Amino acid sequence: MRWNWMAAVGTGFASVLLACASANREAPEAATVEQDGLRLTVATDRARYAPGDEITITMRVANIGDAPIALEFQSAQRFEVSVADRAGSEIWRWGADRGFAQMLGTETVAPGDTLAYAATYRGALSPGSYLAVGRLTAREHPMRAATLFAVEQP
Repeated sequence: MRWNWMAAVGTGFASVLLACASANREAPEAATVEQDGLRLTVATDRARYAPGDEITITMRVANIGDAPIALEFQSAQRFEVSVADRAGSEIWRWGADRGFAQMLGTETVAPGDTLAYAATYRGALSPGSYLAVGRLTAREHPMRAATLFAVEQP
């Protein structure tokens, strides 16, 4: 699957991605997007990995407003995370081989509260730059954010 990350996360987010790409630190970079009183943050557990390392992608959804926000879902799936190569081709998607109950559900996030989700990629990536993408699957609050990470030569 070919994926245009600029269209998916929005052009305003490009400066955050460029900052991540130029950073030379071991600490992971987090990408943040705010929309409709929610803040979505996506991060990997490290900035750099060796081929074959496990990569944990964490997604946090915080209510930064003053009122509760109801998140409505069309299935039991609440989030999706994926890994794409530098060209934008999806390599792995957490929900690809999972079954989710097809039932409506709602989660209410109180002001100041945060929902946290995580998934781990256990495949072997070749050295290079990759994009970790997180997506909230709420029907009326779809949000997506992405951050870069690197796999280096051993």
